[in-house]
Amino acid sequence: MGTDRPYEINPELSGISLAYRNNDYIADKVLPRLPVTQKVFKYRKFADDAYLNAPNTEIGRTGMPNQLNIKSTLELNEVKSHSLETELPQEDIDEAQASGAEDDLMEVHTNLVTDGLSLAREVRAAKLLCDPATYGDNTHTLSGESQLNNPKSSIIDLWTDIKKNFLIAPSHAVISDTYALYLQSHPEIVGMYKGTDYDRKGLVPLEFIKELLGLKEFIVGKAKINSAKEGQEANIVDVWGNDLLFFYQNPIARVKNGVTFGYTAEKGKREIQTFYNGRPGSHGVHYIKAVEDVNEIVASAKCGYLIKNAFQKFA
Repeated sequence: MGTDRPYEINPELSGISLAYRNNDYIADKVLPRLPVTQKVFKYRKFADDAYLNAPNTEIGRTGMPNQLNIKSTLELNEVKSHSLETELPQEDIDEAQASGAEDDLMEVHTNLVTDGLSLAREVRAAKLLCDPATYGDNTHTLSGESQLNNPKSSIIDLWTDIKKNFLIAPSHAVISDTYALYLQSHPEIVGMYKGTDYDRKGLVPLEFIKELLGLKEFIVGKAKINSAKEGQEANIVDVWGNDLLFFYQNPIARVKNGVTFGYTAEKGKREIQTFYNGRPGSHGVHYIKAVEDVNEIVASAKCGYLIKNAFQKFA
């Protein structure tokens, strides 16, 4: 049967794409994917005191139970389609097979477009979550001696000051690997780790800081990106910048239920579509396209907190 669409979904390559992981990228940890069934979908946005009002649960012998009323509104949003494509000449495949190469070039190119799609998502997630406008009042900018790579700063005082602003106690923190080292070597933290005021030099495991702050996980972003415009000298920077993020993540939250900081609405699963055109080149060209329909959502800003410019930024 004919089709007006030259691309066809390739189940095998789609499976390879879904299995691909680049551990430098953390967007799926910070904003986990939750399924939606329609491109335009409704999601629940929670009031600041959602789930914090104790319901009346007493019931008489013949009475009816009280209804659980959670303060929230249903908001409309939509997933957005994201795609990348790469070309693979059949001549390259023939040469690789003739040479006895073990790599399947269709798989290699599938992983390349998957990685590019993932990096773009990482940048989108970081842009959203490093924007003070995302958090309302739950943001604080540091400067000078208060920045956390200054030995005169106090991480504990800062933590004590911001924790009262949370709707629910934070469960996770996000930091880039460049600046994690400054947190791990902060004299205040090293002194607490060693139990002394005299030897405050060293490198503390993030696990210790996680437990000190009562968190479930310290998520470290390792992704880098060239921020320079095309034609300019490369300027490699951390995707997650020099900020420090805290948020509450509800592991059983869904798009319409459960208070949580944020997630990624996803319609269907990422697909790899392929198309062969025999006209270009000497033996034709394979086109490999990765496609996914997603949107990054912040459902409860009060469940997050942004420390903007937590560390002095180094060029």
